[in-house]
Amino acid sequence: MATDQDINDFKATIMWQQSNIGNTIVNLLGIEGREGNEDLLFKYNLINIYGNIIIDYFSQSPYNTNNFFTVDEIQEAILRLNHLMRTNYSIEL
Repeated sequence: MATDQDINDFKATIMWQQSNIGNTIVNLLGIEGREGNEDLLFKYNLINIYGNIIIDYFSQSPYNTNNFFTVDEIQEAILRLNHLMRTNYSIEL
């Protein structure tokens, strides 16, 4: 089971990656404009949604009891977030 430090590091990594992807998209849209880049905006919204779900899940302690999401659902959210961000972040639940 993950320690509090593992959880804090995991959440910080997700937030950092969300920010980096957001900055990249904003810079790209500033150069190319919005038209034709709707898929990037959609992808960024999905990244934020999954990221926020994961961060919220780990916001209460203990995170695996009395939580709206199950462990399986959070593992699925982590997999989907990894796919969207092309990363391989994991944490022992």
